[in-house]
Amino acid sequence: LSDKINFSFFVKQTEEKSFVFGSLKAKEESNQLAVFLNGETFTIALSEKGNFSKSSFFPLPNGEYLFAKVPEIVRFKPGRIIQRSFTEKNVQDIIRDSEGKIWVGLYLGGVICYPEGAMSSAGMINYLGKKSVSSILEDNSGNIWFTTMEDGVFYLPARSNLIYTSPKIYSQKDGLKSEEKPKAITRLVEGQNTIEKNSKRGHVTPLT
Repeated sequence: LSDKINFSFFVKQTEEKSFVFGSLKAKEESNQLAVFLNGETFTIALSEKGNFSKSSFFPLPNGEYLFAKVPEIVRFKPGRIIQRSFTEKNVQDIIRDSEGKIWVGLYLGGVICYPEGAMSSAGMINYLGKKSVSSILEDNSGNIWFTTMEDGVFYLPARSNLIYTSPKIYSQKDGLKSEEKPKAITRLVEGQNTIEKNSKRGHVTPLT
């Protein structure tokens, strides 16, 4: 990372499809997001200053990127901000699924789904009420899994119509009946917001 610019948040490309992101203690409190992509460096001014706030990042297949900090979500590509939007609660996680839907997990705000992939209130769907959704994962079958700070893991089957009904909840305490166990998700690790996925050969890979 560069010492020539003052920033509190960063995204750095390490390989073609690999990135690291997070917050960094700056010399002075800054509202700058520093982005390091393919040897190119640029900054994006965020709406608020602050160090060590939780941030989220997700690369999109069209060469654009999503970065979220507190209630702000910035959609950008190298050198250009495409969209800046704000949620009512702080963002905990953000992903795009294989069907192009964007999912945003919120602290005490459930999860928001943008079915068309554009962050617009038109067509926006809210799930999980006021739960704190700490992470979101799509498995290999297209099912969506949500970890919450209050009630364990929630599951939304693939190709379900997006009319809200409370998804099934699985917890370490209750366990899963053998006939209900999905192939891609084994269990929620006790005391951590971590899902473990069981591979075809039985190896367990942590997904954070």
